Amino acid sequence: TLTYVAILESQTLMEAIAKKYNLVELYDEEHIQKAIKTLRGNVDIDVDNEGVVIVSVYDKSPVRAANMANSFVFYLDSLNTLMQTKQAKSNRIFRENRLNQNKTDLSQAEESMKQFQEKYGAIALTEQTEAAIGAAADLEAQIISTEVEIAVQEQYLSKDHTQLSNLKALLRELKNKRNNLRFGNGQAKNGDDLFIPFKDVPEVGLEYIRHFRDVEVQNTLYKLLIEQYELAKLEESRETTSIKVLDKAQPPYRKAKPKRLLIAVFSALTASIIYILIISIWKKQIFLN
Repeated sequence: TLTYVAILESQTLMEAIAKKYNLVELYDEEHIQKAIKTLRGNVDIDVDNEGVVIVSVYDKSPVRAANMANSFVFYLDSLNTLMQTKQAKSNRIFRENRLNQNKTDLSQAEESMKQFQEKYGAIALTEQTEAAIGAAADLEAQIISTEVEIAVQEQYLSKDHTQLSNLKALLRELKNKRNNLRFGNGQAKNGDDLFIPFKDVPEVGLEYIRHFRDVEVQNTLYKLLIEQYELAKLEESRETTSIKVLDKAQPPYRKAKPKRLLIAVFSALTASIIYILIISIWKKQIFLN
């Protein structure tokens, strides 16, 4: 709702209305910026308790007032749809680039693994070791995937937005879990400890585990990124109708302002004050004479 209000009050939309209805000439202004300023004074944009946006336009012509109000909603829908389309496209491109980077990383990891096996042969890992590496790879992939999601959302959301804050909190939690896996005994080790303690594994075995781990991370990450990418493509291709109009503006059957009753009361009050002043002055003149 706040986004709709911001669009309705934006310079872009006001200028579109001013040009459509030739308000420079209609308002007898020197240039369009003054016409827009006058237009702003003739428009009320309110939000009721249920979050419904209400657009009211004041004009000498009832028909034009209704048409202008409907034009505000039309341009709101157009601009909002355009923004959503651009956002969806940018989102898809960002995820596509990250997916392509993942494919490159996966290819390099698999090639390194292949070269190692050609040099040293295959090394058998215990089920416990493979399970630990699989869990660590899944966690690392979730971290990278969350970082990608944060990077996407930061393009459109404010820094203190709830959704962005929740993603950052999730990222901190995932990184804490990774640290617990990496330094399970509370003592910092080598930065490439593969998330699990391997005290007694030979160096060649550690190198193999690193290659195995890298391939697992990139494979798991690929599954997450391809899913996000497919959703982004679907969102981009979807036709959106962003605005639902509850009541279309109709020409009013009576003036909204100026208020005739208030004018009549004010005029009567003013006349009474003037009358009292005249009587007072007249009596004063008689007394002095």
